Amino acid sequence: MQASGLTQMGGVSRGRLAASQSIKLPLELSAECLTVVAMGDEGVADVSLALKGVDGKEVARDDMIGPDASMRYCPDQPGKYELELSMAKGSGGYAVSVWTGGVPTRRVEAAPQGALTVEGGGSCEAPTILVAGQTYVGNTEDGRKMEEGSCGNTNARELVYRLDLVERQRVSLDLRAEYDGVLYVRRGDCADPEAEVACNDDAPGGGRRSRVDEVLDAGTYYVFVDGYGEEEGAFRLTVQLRPAGNAQNQCEEAPSIVLGTVVRGSLVDGVNNASATCGNDAKGPDVPFRLDLASRSRVRIQHQASGYPPVVHVRSSCERPESEEGCSATGMAVGEATFTGELNAGTHYVFADAAQLASGDYALTVQAADAVGGGAQGDTCGEAISMMDAEGSVVGDTFEARHDVRIGCAASALPMPDVMYRLDILRKSMFYARINRDEGRHLMALQPRCGSVETELACGSEINQLLSPGVYWLVVKSAAVDSFGRFELGYRINDLAPLEKACADATTLVSNRVVTGTTSDASNVVDSSCVGGARTRTGPDRLHKFSLARRSDVIITVLSEAFHPAVTLQRDCVQPSVIECVTRYRSVEPARITRTLEAGTYYVVVDAKEAGTSGQYTVELQVQAPKER
Repeated sequence: MQASGLTQMGGVSRGRLAASQSIKLPLELSAECLTVVAMGDEGVADVSLALKGVDGKEVARDDMIGPDASMRYCPDQPGKYELELSMAKGSGGYAVSVWTGGVPTRRVEAAPQGALTVEGGGSCEAPTILVAGQTYVGNTEDGRKMEEGSCGNTNARELVYRLDLVERQRVSLDLRAEYDGVLYVRRGDCADPEAEVACNDDAPGGGRRSRVDEVLDAGTYYVFVDGYGEEEGAFRLTVQLRPAGNAQNQCEEAPSIVLGTVVRGSLVDGVNNASATCGNDAKGPDVPFRLDLASRSRVRIQHQASGYPPVVHVRSSCERPESEEGCSATGMAVGEATFTGELNAGTHYVFADAAQLASGDYALTVQAADAVGGGAQGDTCGEAISMMDAEGSVVGDTFEARHDVRIGCAASALPMPDVMYRLDILRKSMFYARINRDEGRHLMALQPRCGSVETELACGSEINQLLSPGVYWLVVKSAAVDSFGRFELGYRINDLAPLEKACADATTLVSNRVVTGTTSDASNVVDSSCVGGARTRTGPDRLHKFSLARRSDVIITVLSEAFHPAVTLQRDCVQPSVIECVTRYRSVEPARITRTLEAGTYYVVVDAKEAGTSGQYTVELQVQAPKER
């Protein structure tokens, strides 16, 4: 308030009130404008303010609902007034302060009770000037439908304000509306959507509240009060200015971070001093830490956040964005961002940052390991971790692993860390594996001889491979020298004996003959590729087959009222070569495949899209001579 040019009258009045109780404070006012700010504690749901003249008539009121209230009044003449603070809903402690100064504003008659409120809001051609510490009450129904913000479908009328900053400052704009409001800010050019510097639809904490809290450089800004969709109505807008944090001082005062320890803190009341190349440019508040390394090392920096989307980035020079050495806005869990990479000996700066205008508590941990690696679980072929179960997931870590073997799909011949898993296949099986979550970026290779690229069966981020009985090694390797870290690997080993039996029992389809079947007493031996393949469990299924003596046009139609069908046409049965897979989200619609096929034997799999669903179905095959093209 002081930074906005206002002067406090007396001290802050504090106390406690029960529900519906009120307190009256006498005021002796000059001709200067008056600003009153009241705040309630956690037990307060709604606090209201009213100002009465010497005759007892109400001359101003805060008429918005919330645990805090503000009101501005410019008296026509000096005299004695009375300020009444009421606990409209809830109970608890309060604090109220009175300030004088600022620019007088135009006043209009407000609600039927005759209270005076402050109104404002114009257009790009004639915006209303914003004054720090002032409260603006308006109604977007009085605006024009001209502009839209980037953070919401704003096809409603808007009102426009102008804010002039003579120096870099932290600007807090708070919008409380009786509708779903949207608040956005543009710099320099009011009518240019590309000039937008901030936009907020719903502020943290819920309710019909929008908030922009940004550090803005000196210049002219335009503030838009708009509505989501076509929503319009009454609102209250307040603006506060505070000195902006100094990036240079923040860097000079950056505390050193100790390897292996957890640093806890809060970004609340922080400012956005540092941008980054990931996480929406890291537009939220941030705090830097100094990291000193005695030698080139592998580094893992984990940023866990509560209340905001985290970003972690590293610079070699604290104040220079172009010195960024790495950036991450993702991790192994929600609310976590993790950077992994190799850093040279020397001083680095680690930023705990936010991807958007939000703040909360953080926990920051930095680990370092020798750049060569050594000592990780499953680090060599002889130390391979056994995958005993038929289905499951494992969490591994290449952070401390060495480079031991080569794989075929690695783009680089450089030494990249890896860990090994062992598969003991007792019967003919389909093996499926996929990297589900990743701190860095990893690839997998399936090898019958550990480290032998020549005998490698499959390589990539996902593997689906038919295996004969024997021993195999699954190598999980960093995709680049510095892309190591934790990963979660999901896998499944499907014994093919049930599928082979289902293939042998497949019902033969004859052209133009409708076959009725049921999956109610069947097993789930196929997970259809158009539903998710081996990643997604489907319902029980039935297999059918047909043979073509010559090249033909084929139409396959499946209809079920009991489940949503997924239908697969494939050439081979046990090791499927899928030609086409279709599914329907509505059971009343047929699933249909139309293809031109060469002579041979084909299989049709009728599957239930959702696991746990089954029932009766019909399947019809139509075979025709191919049309001339």
